Amino acid sequence: MSSGDAKIIITGASDGIGLELIRLYARDTKNLLGIGRRPKAELPEAWPKGVKYFQGDQGAPDFADHLLDVVQELGWDHVDNLILNAGVGKTGAPQHETASNINLTLNTNLNGPIVLAQKFYPLLSASPNRPCLTLIGSTAYKGAAGFASYAASKAGLAGFARALKQEWQGQIDVQILHPGPTATNMHKKAGLKLGVVQKLFIDPQSSARMIKNKIARRTSVATIGFKARGLDLLKNIFGQGA
Repeated sequence: MSSGDAKIIITGASDGIGLELIRLYARDTKNLLGIGRRPKAELPEAWPKGVKYFQGDQGAPDFADHLLDVVQELGWDHVDNLILNAGVGKTGAPQHETASNINLTLNTNLNGPIVLAQKFYPLLSASPNRPCLTLIGSTAYKGAAGFASYAASKAGLAGFARALKQEWQGQIDVQILHPGPTATNMHKKAGLKLGVVQKLFIDPQSSARMIKNKIARRTSVATIGFKARGLDLLKNIFGQGA
């Protein structure tokens, strides 16, 4: 199989790391499907022409079934790489976090990927190549002040990846990649005011390049680095998992 024949799905694709992954993979394959919560009409100008897009929410209970329908409509009989990058989070003291926000975070970051892995097992296992499920975690999985439920969701995702790797050994590669603090819009959406500290974050383009490299190598677990400058400061902000 040439790289241009690979069938790849990326969630969280309309912004940040996901958008940069779409731009990178668009150079390699004609069978690329991006998923995001934005309406198609609101996609950024950086979205590559011709790349397929489906508006959907990874945390919605019926999302996996809708995505399967989209894949069937495309005529795909298998998937080579399912990259689950979508994620949400809100900053704040855990005692003040609302139940609805906790559910949103866990449904998007943990429950959604678990259901997608289950639903897409047949399509991944049908790949004539070396199929791979890629879970995008976060260095916050080790604990991050102000992000209790987010850290919990990513810790759960890491545990799921370890278990699934054992379950699917010899059938489907399973990997979890943990980006460090990255200069995306997620922190603004989370309500985190960073100021000049954000200048220490890695840019999403570099993060996406490193993630793509780890995917190609089928690295099981990896931390995607960020600028060494200010490392201690970032650890103080995001916990020792940064």
